Amino acid sequence: MNNLIYSYINYYFLIINFIFGNDRCIKCSKLCINSLCKTCKLNILNKSKYLKIDETNFNHFNRVYFDEVYSVDTYTDLFFLIKEYKFNNKIYLSYFLSHLLNNLIKKYSIDFDLIINIPNHDFLQYTLYLALNLSKIYKKPILNFISILNKKQKQHFIENKDDRIKNVKNKYILKKIIKTNNLNKNKIDILLLDDIIKTGATINEVSKLIKENIKTISKIKVISLAKA
Repeated sequence: MNNLIYSYINYYFLIINFIFGNDRCIKCSKLCINSLCKTCKLNILNKSKYLKIDETNFNHFNRVYFDEVYSVDTYTDLFFLIKEYKFNNKIYLSYFLSHLLNNLIKKYSIDFDLIINIPNHDFLQYTLYLALNLSKIYKKPILNFISILNKKQKQHFIENKDDRIKNVKNKYILKKIIKTNNLNKNKIDILLLDDIIKTGATINEVSKLIKENIKTISKIKVISLAKA
């Protein structure tokens, strides 16, 4: 997506938020702009756990296709923020959420060559906005080459672990053939971006698709906003 279009979307929702009088902090209800006051922003930044997820969390897979997994915090602690961003269309929160992801990357010195975001069913591609912000910060390209099949059920409606794994089976397809020759590297590290990780079914299915179609992959490093 063009960065200019992304900016227009942010401004549109900011204006709508202001017109309808919702310009209060989603955490403390203080009058502010961007739905988060400075005090609450600082508290969230300082109190976020910035987790490295142990591989034993994914022992239910016959094969794991990703290499490392990190999350800003638990879903319980970040639910209020993710809810406003994804389900109440406060797209402008992507800037602050990207700040949290940037802190996560810096804490663990996560090195990568390009960014791939996991798409969602909605018109507004929430992970893509986060990826665009990180791309600006790190001057790394985005490969927005994965599509989602809308006939599949939304993953967050499914609780059972086995059902979640079945639901993502062949759920994602490639938009086009990808060439990575312009990176001038024999092996590349992917930063795979998702919003919420629960069983890991989505990130494993997408990682499999990536490794089957990009032969120069060294590692897939997954980052997310929250671990459920």
